[in-house]
Amino acid sequence: MHIASRLPQLLTTTPNIKNIYVKDKLIVVGKNGGKIGLIIQDILTWFNNSSELFTNDICKQLNITKEQYDRLVEDSFNELNDTSPEMILHRVYAQKKII
Repeated sequence: MHIASRLPQLLTTTPNIKNIYVKDKLIVVGKNGGKIGLIIQDILTWFNNSSELFTNDICKQLNITKEQYDRLVEDSFNELNDTSPEMILHRVYAQKKII
């Protein structure tokens, strides 16, 4: 999960990469974040619904049932409407050297 924050360092060790530029953007997730906040919410919803393996693993780690997990996720997404949770979007740009 932390590869995005380590990406600039990894790119500096790549010989054919130059001009590495990093820009972090603070985003409010959910409707309070406007259009981009809703897009991020949709991505999180898609991710949650796309992986049964992920869900099973999380349930095992949290020692909860699938129904409890589903309720927890639903409550979390409902809470997005009443709060303004923030996340940082790491953007990394680089240029490939001409060889």
